[in-house]
Amino acid sequence: MDSVYVKYEKLQKSKGYKNSIKSVEKALDKEVKLTTKFNNRFMKEHKNPEKMDILWWEKELGKLKIIEALSDIEMDKMLERLRYKIFAQAIAMKNSNLYQSATIQKEYLDEIIRLVYPNLVKNKGRSE
Repeated sequence: MDSVYVKYEKLQKSKGYKNSIKSVEKALDKEVKLTTKFNNRFMKEHKNPEKMDILWWEKELGKLKIIEALSDIEMDKMLERLRYKIFAQAIAMKNSNLYQSATIQKEYLDEIIRLVYPNLVKNKGRSE
């Protein structure tokens, strides 16, 4: 048992372990901030459909691509989780059993889904 504990302590002191922990913490902190930002935007725009702004979504999702280009594995995992959260929230908001969404809101949510996962939603009226 002592040898396992010694190896564990050695692992915790290693540079690779410390860097991994910092990377995970940084990604989780960023994920909390971005999740809050996108959730707030979803709720704000769902309550006030006349203030829906697809350009904001294009800009902010574009920023995620820039982060991804400069990121490590933990940040990549976080970005994938975040994209899925946005996708899941848009799908949930389209569900008439959970939210009362007008046709314009549903079309807007489809556009957000298309921005997150372009190959998932067929583009209506657009050339591919």
